Amino acid sequence: MKKWMIISLLLMAIVAISSISYAWFTYVQRKSLVKLTSHEIEVSLTLGNDILGSSLVIEGISYIDFDNEVMNQTSSQGFNEVGQNYIINFHVSESSPLVKVLFNLEHNHPELLILLIDEGIKESENEVYVTDYHAYLKQIGSAALTKEEFLLSIDAHNEQVVNQLKTVILKPGNIYQIQMVLWADYDLLGTEDNYLTKTYTLNITCLMVNGKGDFDES
Repeated sequence: MKKWMIISLLLMAIVAISSISYAWFTYVQRKSLVKLTSHEIEVSLTLGNDILGSSLVIEGISYIDFDNEVMNQTSSQGFNEVGQNYIINFHVSESSPLVKVLFNLEHNHPELLILLIDEGIKESENEVYVTDYHAYLKQIGSAALTKEEFLLSIDAHNEQVVNQLKTVILKPGNIYQIQMVLWADYDLLGTEDNYLTKTYTLNITCLMVNGKGDFDES
């Protein structure tokens, strides 16, 4: 009887050891598979040297007379200097696969004038950026006969910049740049008295897909 008990205990021990070994082996296999597919899309969205989140608060913006300073003016005369400009960087990690980026801005401020300029992929440290915003705007609205048409032309241009970006396949290590310039149109401000201390909030959307994929915007 003792002999049978010893044999039974040995069999149970062998089965237990086998079960533990199998469980450990399965875990290692799963971990290996994860490592094989560990490449992840990684894009850093920065504003200058700062990380850009889901919103951007703008303070100290300059108010302009759009009709006189843009539509009816043939040269800048200080207009370029009062524009509040930012360089937005889309920096693809060296370990990331090919990637496409969908970027969008939204706000609830009718008087806010935003100009997006596609600066393309950064090739060197000594980048040259667009600085004559007045001439750039005049070119965008060259066919506009009214202020409303001019503003719609700017909106269409900004949308074109965004649509262009989402078609570009960015490689690991690429830095793609968009310049954003802002003013506020005094005539569209309304009856606010505290406009000189007013802050503006831009809501930011940034989505990414693999370079071989497409965005589902339905």
